[in-house]
Amino acid sequence: MLSSVTEAKVYPVVESVIRIIAKEPQLACGPESNLLTDLGLSSINVVMLLTEACEQLDFDIFNFSESDLSSLKTVGDLVRLLEIKGMTGAGADAAS
Repeated sequence: MLSSVTEAKVYPVVESVIRIIAKEPQLACGPESNLLTDLGLSSINVVMLLTEACEQLDFDIFNFSESDLSSLKTVGDLVRLLEIKGMTGAGADAAS
């Protein structure tokens, strides 16, 4: 049975990881915030963000392609991608 992956589960994780990577605990970010221009993340930071979010959500990072990574422009893009991958069984707990 697949676990339920919703925005309510994913968004707080993404927001928390962004603040850690950006080293700004009070950083304001919303779904439309651009990862690079609004939040000041580098492309390496975006990879770290996806990796840490996958770890915290118990998703297998290897289920994400280079194309998935290049499609990430906003916080909302990342949240939607994680939701889709979670619902399609990309989560490591999908087999349980």
